[in-house]
Amino acid sequence: KLESIYIPEKVTSIGDNTFYKCLELTDVTLPSKLTAVPANMFYRCDKLESINIPETVETIGQSAFAYCYKLSSFTLPTSLKQIGPLAFISCESINEITIPFKTESIARKAFADCISLSKVTFSNPTKIINNDSVFGNTSKNLTIYGYQNSSAEKHCTENGIKFIASSATTPTATAVSYT
Repeated sequence: KLESIYIPEKVTSIGDNTFYKCLELTDVTLPSKLTAVPANMFYRCDKLESINIPETVETIGQSAFAYCYKLSSFTLPTSLKQIGPLAFISCESINEITIPFKTESIARKAFADCISLSKVTFSNPTKIINNDSVFGNTSKNLTIYGYQNSSAEKHCTENGIKFIASSATTPTATAVSYT
């Protein structure tokens, strides 16, 4: 039974279904130059509770983390552009997520059946939610934070989800340095 895996740093891509139904997998170290989490990579890894998704990942594929019931600790990388269909479906332990600024699309049922999900924050007003069931069958307490007149607000209005508009000014893609 596979419980722990370390993928060497020189690896930049991994095939679909790599850890499909590794029911005992609890510990994964992904290489820092990985560009995608492919389809079904961690599908039904029932005991996986946390994962460090590298900052180089731009795509999370279809059902990549589907049915990882205990997954609760992860951060979507700032480089993330696409979240595939069913990517996190039935990840019942996820409480909160922040959709990064560069994310361009969130496909159908990406976070459906995440029954503990109570807070989603959109970092950018132009996120594209591709389907009305992205957050289907989540917590009755789900609140989405985002920008007025955004696709997130429209999604909430159409699906009866509580929406709170950000009081911040609309961000730009311009780099800002802090001292």
